[in-house]
Order: sequence, then C-alpha cells, then structure tokens
Amino acid sequence: MVAKKKPDQDVVQEKTAREIAREELLAAGFLVTEFTYEFPEDFVPLTPEEILEIGQLPAGARPSEELIAEDRDRV
Repeated sequence: MVAKKKPDQDVVQEKTAREIAREELLAAGFLVTEFTYEFPEDFVPLTPEEILEIGQLPAGARPSEELIAEDRDRV
C-alpha cells in the first residue's frame, strides 16, 4: 500500500482572524493601505533624546508593572 498526499487544490484553507479583520476594515474604509500625509514645511522631527524622554515615566510615578497589574485586576 502506498500513501499519497492529496493535491493542494483539495486543501481548503480558512481565513485567519487577521485576514477577516483586514477585509472588514478595508470594506468599511478604515484600513490605511497607502500613507499620503504630507508634513508641514516647518516640521522638525524629534531627536533620539526627546523620544527617550517621552517614553519615561515622570519622577515618583508608579511603576508600569504596578499600573498594568491594577488594570488587569479590574477586568
């Protein structure tokens, strides 16, 4: 007896949740497929130092882990 693999045409692949969501967002006009925004002429990008500063909690703030734990307990 010889076992043969079915041809790929017979395999039905279901769509992933991501594919379904993308189709629905695209149909509703909410999926950005092309970035066409133009920056103003006086636009100045943030420096690496400014980006790091934005990502830091202020002095004396509760740790992120504590805030996350609090949020998860409420859910």
